[in-house]
Amino acid sequence: MADGAAFVSIVLPCRDEVTTVGDVVREALDGLASAGLAGEVVVVDNGSTDGSAAAATDAGARVVGEERPGYGAALRAGLHTARGDVFVMADADGTYGLANVGTLIDALAVRARETDCRCVIGIGGGAAMDAAKLVAGIARSEAPAAGYAL
Repeated sequence: MADGAAFVSIVLPCRDEVTTVGDVVREALDGLASAGLAGEVVVVDNGSTDGSAAAATDAGARVVGEERPGYGAALRAGLHTARGDVFVMADADGTYGLANVGTLIDALAVRARETDCRCVIGIGGGAAMDAAKLVAGIARSEAPAAGYAL
């Protein structure tokens, strides 16, 4: 997928992460660019009171708000708002490095082609997101990929 055919949305739920969210957004955007991937970073502000939303916007993210508290509510709102063909979910605190997001996308794309699946789930290897540590779980479906409700 590094040929740029897919649009990638990186979704980052966020609550009071002003010290890290800007760096995470910049790393994600740089990771997309270095892989030749078109995409966006969507930060879902989940009630921050510390300026996280402004820091994310300044770093280049599209910021949306979610009033319902909780990581799951924020993630759901981000996935509904995201415009991508491919979604990457990570944390705004820098838990998962996104510099090599292209490696993750490529590994998942290969696995999807090998198995003719519509849904591929990958778990990165922590901060390095090392493709060698990637685990791909596959779900087969006859339904169109866009037919799933969150």
